Amino acid sequence: MSLCVNPGCRNPHNLDRAEICSSCGSQLLLRMRYRPIRILGKGTFGQTLLAIDEDIPSRPYCAVKQFHFSSPHPDVLDLVQELILLL
Repeated sequence: MSLCVNPGCRNPHNLDRAEICSSCGSQLLLRMRYRPIRILGKGTFGQTLLAIDEDIPSRPYCAVKQFHFSSPHPDVLDLVQELILLL
């Protein structure tokens, strides 16, 4: 199963190898590489997804953090960018 991560999608579940969400039309591969298959957890600023790395032939599982901001303040964006660099 491929999971659509568009917050407005009404039916996020798609076929395994789908490229476009059948419900909302969003791209299913994140950064043209990672295929979300399940939500591992949700928090205030986003969610963590179990995904498959489609760029590696063995298609290993990986965790992807997706951030959600309703109206990002520049200071918050700077902080997030610093945190990402630390990872």
